[in-house]
Amino acid sequence: MTTISLALKAAAAKLKRLPIARPELDAEVLLAWVIKRPKEFLYAHGEQPLNSRQSKQFAALLKRRLKGEPAAYLTGVKEFYGWPVKVNKRVLIPRPETELLVESALDLITKCNHPLLIDVGTGSGAILLAVGKNVTSVKLIGTDASAAALAVARDNLRRFRLTKIKLRQGDLLTPVKKWVVRHRDEVIVVANLPYLTTKQWQEAAEIKHEPRQALDGGPDGLNLYRRLFIQLADIKKSVYLIIEFDPGQSLKLKRLIKKHWPAARPLIKKDLAGRDRCLVVRLDSDDY
Repeated sequence: MTTISLALKAAAAKLKRLPIARPELDAEVLLAWVIKRPKEFLYAHGEQPLNSRQSKQFAALLKRRLKGEPAAYLTGVKEFYGWPVKVNKRVLIPRPETELLVESALDLITKCNHPLLIDVGTGSGAILLAVGKNVTSVKLIGTDASAAALAVARDNLRRFRLTKIKLRQGDLLTPVKKWVVRHRDEVIVVANLPYLTTKQWQEAAEIKHEPRQALDGGPDGLNLYRRLFIQLADIKKSVYLIIEFDPGQSLKLKRLIKKHWPAARPLIKKDLAGRDRCLVVRLDSDDY
């Protein structure tokens, strides 16, 4: 009969075969889920033996992880901004980098009067959940083209009693255009749209289990952002825009924004690795 410590060590050694940054963390996540304890418990009780059922369940999950299935899909949960977000194969797994969008949104909200925040392409609803659990002085709406993704988002919001948040199915801003136009105070649009190039998506084996429509942004990764900018320009209303992108897209995004809003001054924020990751800009109606 093996112990928690030995099981973790053996699993991490096997997981090092995969192109993942922290195989030890994946081992911890899977074993903690099996024994129904927080990760911290594993190291405080390393000598505790696993029973037969736990050993078999952990081995089965490890086998699936070694075949490329993400740990978050195996456990059905991914922590985001301190909250356990439910996920499945119908939605993108929330990344730590996206927490920068939440921080940027929360910062803007404190400077706005009765803001309306729209999360375009909400997926699991992770951004809405994180914002909604931190502030109450904001109206929140999420959109997604996928009904299956919205079902996941709805479940997450219901679990955290955020039932006042509206969810609408449709293309980007299309289903919420009337709210944007009618809202008298500030509007904040947050978007973490697919931004990998098709080539990047094809070459990245570790993301093949996630929905392609949530990752593949076309030849240069910016197909959906171009469409979003056109929709925003068509609305002709001053809004704040916060988006996530690939570090190599900074210059092209700035040019696209200047094309529609010549006086706009995009602010680029870096992620924890020091790479360009988040763009914040006010798109003023006077620029049209």
